[in-house]
Amino acid sequence: MNSDVNGQMSLLNLLGIEEDEPEKEEVTKKEETKKKEEIKSANSEKSNRKKLKYKCPITVHGGPYSYIIEKDDDEEMSAVEVKNHILKTFPELKGILSPNMQEDGSCILHISYHETKLSQIKDQGIFTVKLGKTYVISDIGMEDAVMKWNAKFPQYAGCKFHYVNGKEHILIPFYDHEKTVLRTYQLPINVGFPGMIEQIGSSEEDAVSGAEIMTRYSKKHPEFKDCTFRYVENANMIIPLYFKEHYDADCMLKLPIKVATGGYHIEFSADDFNGNDIVTMEDIRKALEKQYPEYSKERTIMTYDKRHFVVAMLKSSEKGATIVSCRDGFHREVTENGVTEYRPYGKFELTGNNQLAFSLNTDQLKIPKKLLSDIIDRFRMDIHKECALQLFMTKDEKGYWLYEPKQRAVLNAVTFERNYNLEEEYVLVMDIHSHGTLPTFFSDIDNQDEKGIRLYMVVGDFSESDSNSFNIKLRAGMNGVFQDLPVEDFFA
Repeated sequence: MNSDVNGQMSLLNLLGIEEDEPEKEEVTKKEETKKKEEIKSANSEKSNRKKLKYKCPITVHGGPYSYIIEKDDDEEMSAVEVKNHILKTFPELKGILSPNMQEDGSCILHISYHETKLSQIKDQGIFTVKLGKTYVISDIGMEDAVMKWNAKFPQYAGCKFHYVNGKEHILIPFYDHEKTVLRTYQLPINVGFPGMIEQIGSSEEDAVSGAEIMTRYSKKHPEFKDCTFRYVENANMIIPLYFKEHYDADCMLKLPIKVATGGYHIEFSADDFNGNDIVTMEDIRKALEKQYPEYSKERTIMTYDKRHFVVAMLKSSEKGATIVSCRDGFHREVTENGVTEYRPYGKFELTGNNQLAFSLNTDQLKIPKKLLSDIIDRFRMDIHKECALQLFMTKDEKGYWLYEPKQRAVLNAVTFERNYNLEEEYVLVMDIHSHGTLPTFFSDIDNQDEKGIRLYMVVGDFSESDSNSFNIKLRAGMNGVFQDLPVEDFFA
């Protein structure tokens, strides 16, 4: 069986028989036509926005270039007129300004600075270091102007400069985006630019992540929504940047940090990494894989949460193992003899020599034979296609119910989508799939993929001529170790 919505290996592949592939030329033409239509629509929308009029006063959100265009009340301005007003107010932004009018009549700016090496600037005349409405002037030269700026605003020491070669020789200080260490910060903390510094949090609050700080800041400054920042430690100050945040496996994380995975929250500290307190998400995944083998690189998505923890999610892969949130009834015990996983319906015991033993919590939790009959009836509806079902516990955790996920099926494979919301709300007990008229067995693909902690069942050997012809195999699985189970012991 296959539950990877992005791809599958069928029995035909295993037998060396090539399957027909869909023609690509027609698909390519449709994609090109769709893309052209999207571009045309976007250009039309952009043109319409330029023609719109916006009533004053107009709030301009632009970091250090934020201000309010105040004219006579209800006087209207076009998007072009707004841009011209901004350039008249801040002429040094010519060529690097991208204004974007909003539906509420405000304007959000994006500034694209370009670095000029100071060594390339001819040091002559009056120089001004300017950021928004804040500036310092030197009539001695460029070096003196930079020294004055750094003395007044030490948080910019070591920054880059955008050079505007005019009468005043303007230098605009800025920071490029660079890979930052994702961590928490003790509150309160200062955020913003010279002349417009704001304090986030209070002394009574605990430390929060930088992403959370930016979320709070961007409520008043939407130009920095989902953006990153530069932290200046000696000033305990955050300088917002226009670059959108991006978290991937190469992100650097400062320990300690919690990982939400497998129904548990696991906290990693520097002790887990030979004393190193700065690691990548890939480092954390590797440490996680040592305890939970199902979290291999090919199967795992590591996501950084803005509250400063990592969520490890298993991809909906060839058999679709999943991750659920922390909940009552889930418990793990680790001893020198092995690992025991408790679920509301049963107990999985994995010994140090990779032997698995599963047992139901009580005989009352045996699965009704009526549900087994329903499973067989559903699979028999089309024995020339595979089918996938899932068995969940009821809300009171005293019974079971069947769920049929969205799926695409052929004779020798089925691809289904996992319902993660459902798996968080209920307890997933068993993944079930049919083999139709093909033999009943757990394939190598099943063995590689079924690494979640639950029960697994396959039904096959259906026959068109004999309605009573079928076979069932049942097993428990944990971390890729399996125990075959007698069907009659678990259905009553």
